[in-house]
Amino acid sequence: MSAIGGDRSALDEPLFVRQDSEAQQKPYTSASDDEHQDDEVARVFQSFPDRQRRANRRGLWTLLLLLALTTMGTRLFSLPLNRAVELRYCRAYYEEHDPSVLPNQPGAEIPEEMCKVKEVQQRLAWLQGVIETLIVGIDLAVTMPLGWVGDRFGRKVVLALNAVGFGCLVVWVVLVGHLDIPVEAMLAGPFLTLLGGHDCVLTSTIFAMVTDLTDDLIQRTSYIAYISSVNYVISLFGPSLASLAMSRDIWLPFYLSIAFFTAAIPTIYFLPKTSSQHGKTSSNVVGHGNVPEEESLLGSGSSPAIRSNRPKDLSQRLLAPVRTIARLVIGRRNFQVHLIGGFFLPALASSNTHLLPQYTSKRYGWKFEHVGYLLSIKAAVNITLLALVIPTTMRILLKRMPGKEVGLNYRGAQISLAVSILGALSIAAAGTVGVLMCALIVYALGSALPVFTMSLVESAPIAATTSPSLSSSASSSVADGDSQDADRDSFRDGLSRAPNSAQQDYSVVMLVKTVGSLVGAPVMTFAWVKGIGLGGAALGLPYFLSAILYVSAAAVLCFLKL
Repeated sequence: MSAIGGDRSALDEPLFVRQDSEAQQKPYTSASDDEHQDDEVARVFQSFPDRQRRANRRGLWTLLLLLALTTMGTRLFSLPLNRAVELRYCRAYYEEHDPSVLPNQPGAEIPEEMCKVKEVQQRLAWLQGVIETLIVGIDLAVTMPLGWVGDRFGRKVVLALNAVGFGCLVVWVVLVGHLDIPVEAMLAGPFLTLLGGHDCVLTSTIFAMVTDLTDDLIQRTSYIAYISSVNYVISLFGPSLASLAMSRDIWLPFYLSIAFFTAAIPTIYFLPKTSSQHGKTSSNVVGHGNVPEEESLLGSGSSPAIRSNRPKDLSQRLLAPVRTIARLVIGRRNFQVHLIGGFFLPALASSNTHLLPQYTSKRYGWKFEHVGYLLSIKAAVNITLLALVIPTTMRILLKRMPGKEVGLNYRGAQISLAVSILGALSIAAAGTVGVLMCALIVYALGSALPVFTMSLVESAPIAATTSPSLSSSASSSVADGDSQDADRDSFRDGLSRAPNSAQQDYSVVMLVKTVGSLVGAPVMTFAWVKGIGLGGAALGLPYFLSAILYVSAAAVLCFLKL
């Protein structure tokens, strides 16, 4: 072996192993030498937490970059889709009712102002609503199968499939737009997301990685705030970029969207491996070592013993995730209340987000290519609130009131809901664009709600289980309901939760949010179509409905026992 090769092998060997072998070769000298060696080892191990913190920060920035790329790709797709569909329906409408309006010059389009008639807008609303419902429904349906993919191949594969699937959807829309086929063929596009799902799969995986990166509640709240900030900023700055691109070519935003999804794939490669939890396993938890990377999105089967006993029958495997969800929910009263008031109802209330561009265009006569700039005002408020105000305020308050994390997050959630109610009512009643701008600013102040509700998921009163063992069946959870108080105390001592339980809870949360969006998409579409038909103040019907749902969410959260 060469000298270089020998030196390299020595460097690759763990330091404490090399020191141990060298100690065996050296004769005993004095106790002071041993103490000196112990000090050196202590200094080496003290550097490990610093390295881990740096690795966690790098992992967080990579996650934020991935989220930015995929979210930007999605937002660049949404706004121009309105105009692309509207243009096709507008041409069909005037071909039937007034062919003289059709432009004679090749490549010329009907002026957008003439496409705001009731019949065109209702057909646009229905198609957009069906596409939204299909995307959300398929996203929910593939979450479990993609959990099995994650079990076998790892989370990075799931994230890659997610980016490829939605990228294929954008490609299909471009093909339909350029080919002489009915615009309804776009309804086949959402089925391409069967490959990797959409928001439910993406967000549950990202939040699971966040729980791997840090166990500190304050730091986790900051991480969630940064992730939420990126999500809101890109989702609302995206339409501005789409507007700029649409002013040059209606199909340019779609091409940019495809480019962003393509760039997301190599970014996934640089994500950290969170499988081992980086040694964060609590010594109080017996029988749960390192959590493997190949863990399902629901976290079932994370331990080798569970994976070895996993049922091989297809029907049993199909029912296993359902049992997992039932086991995680049944008997946990606070968790159930939080799922409904903190996630399901707010997701239902915010399901009209995809209607905002068409709402602004129809009610105030704005072109779609101008609507994106209006939404940038809301984005600026979101940046300030989520990236600066919330994390800074939480740190200051927690220093003054240590141990009050749960109460602060709960009050923050209630305040966010109250602001959302006021904002939704203001948007519904806004008679001019100026009033709408002010209403959007107020509504944006309620965007901090997910920061507080997500942080509450793993707080002691909500995360407490009814049984010391998470592997107990749903029926025994109901039977042991009287032991909730004792189990809450044991949870506060860190004794009743397995390392992967947070990931399981977050996955259930994302499923509930997706169900809320799935129910809300057709409901809001129906309300919007009725509002278009009635005209006038009834155009704000979807936002009046949102305000009612936000009130219901605030009322449900009052039943939490903290």
